[in-house]
Parts: sequence; C-alpha cells; structure tokens
Amino acid sequence: MIRDPQSEFNAIALRRGRRRQARREGHNYYLDWYDPALVFTGLAVLLMSSLDALFTLTLLSKGAYEANYFMAQLLELSIEVFVWSKVAITVAGVMFLLMHANFQVLGITSGKRMLQFMVPVYGLLIVYELVLLGAIA
Repeated sequence: MIRDPQSEFNAIALRRGRRRQARREGHNYYLDWYDPALVFTGLAVLLMSSLDALFTLTLLSKGAYEANYFMAQLLELSIEVFVWSKVAITVAGVMFLLMHANFQVLGITSGKRMLQFMVPVYGLLIVYELVLLGAIA
C-alpha cells in the first residue's frame, strides 16, 4: 500500500482545526474558522432580508411600489428573479463581510462591525414595513 503524505496531512488538519486567530495583531488577516456568534449574525441578516422580500411583495400586492430602482427593475422581470437576486446579493454581502471580519473595510471599520450593523438596520426596516402593513390593513 502506497502512503499519501498529503492525505495524512489533510486528516491531521481536519482533526486539529486550522487558523482561528491572527499570527500578528494589528494586521488584516483571514481565518479558517469563524466566530459562531458572527456566523449567526450573518444568518440573522439573511433571514431578515428574506422577510424584507416577503413584506415587500405583500406591500406591492396592496398597492405600494418598490422605491429601490434596481429592485424595481428586477420585479419587472419576475417575482422569482426579484427574490433570488435579493437572496443572492445578501448571501454574497454576508459572505464577503464574514470573510473580511478582521479587515478594515473601506478604511472605515471592520467587516465584523459592518455585519453587526446590518442587524439593527434590517430590524428597523422590518418594523417600518410592519407599520406600513398595519396602516394598509
């Protein structure tokens, strides 16, 4: 039997895990493992984005209009294109911010802080849409 050193290395790496913290402080760095709380934050953003799509479609059925020009154009194509595009854009954004959680993004703040900031922003948007739904009903 021929031994493959690469497969042995992969088995060891999978058991022991990989990089969970930076080698040097004060630098931008990627990690192989992400803080579970930050992953759940990303999932919360994705869930709230999906709720936003659902509430938007409900409001549209009651006579409202889409204020975002790009999303309005996607709605012109079809509801499916609108929903899938919204989810895909949100997933891409969450993945980018999660991967860059330990980077200065746009020279302003870390990807982690930007991802955390999205939770109250989406929360306020959902509250606003619920108020609109209550006012229409």
